[in-house]
Amino acid sequence: MFSATFLKVFAAGEALVVLQALFSWFDGMLTPTQMRASGYDKGLPFLGHGGMWSDVVIVSPLIAAAVALYGATWSPDHIVVAVFVGLVCSILMHLTYLGAKYPEAHVQFGELTTAGMVHVFYMAVAFAVLFLLYFGTVPLPASWFLWMTSVLLVIHIAVGTHVVLGIVKPTWYAGDPLHSWGTWIPIAAAAVSTFGWTAHLVL
Repeated sequence: MFSATFLKVFAAGEALVVLQALFSWFDGMLTPTQMRASGYDKGLPFLGHGGMWSDVVIVSPLIAAAVALYGATWSPDHIVVAVFVGLVCSILMHLTYLGAKYPEAHVQFGELTTAGMVHVFYMAVAFAVLFLLYFGTVPLPASWFLWMTSVLLVIHIAVGTHVVLGIVKPTWYAGDPLHSWGTWIPIAAAAVSTFGWTAHLVL
């Protein structure tokens, strides 16, 4: 049912998530209970981060599927460019995390934690694969796969920008994402860019 390539890429992605969990545990930021035991009443522990769960159930399988289905069509030159673009995008994204007011599993006191550094690498790979999917696949990917990818990416960004936490309002989370431009601008940008480019390619 699943190709060897899919399983290998999927396993590698999930291993990076597990590695982040391990480093978060070392930092005392794996669970809300552990975070509070570390002296922080408010913050964002690893298992409380919606983006982490979305990495597990959306990003890793999506990236694995893209590589398994279309990786053989990507040229070495395109891969090099994609890796560079992915790394730049990931670094820029993580720089926006440094202003977090409360300690998080990925950033504390204006600096990335070890888990955060692993996530830089994880997202660099994800960005690179998405860049190759949208711009380096010849012939074009199947339209259903592009539309599915667009939908899943918007869902991932909504979860990753803490929309769910804003609705649930757990006692250990002090953010107010539902009333923040930092939530809605990335969601809107992802929707416009992914759906717009997909429409351009397939319609």
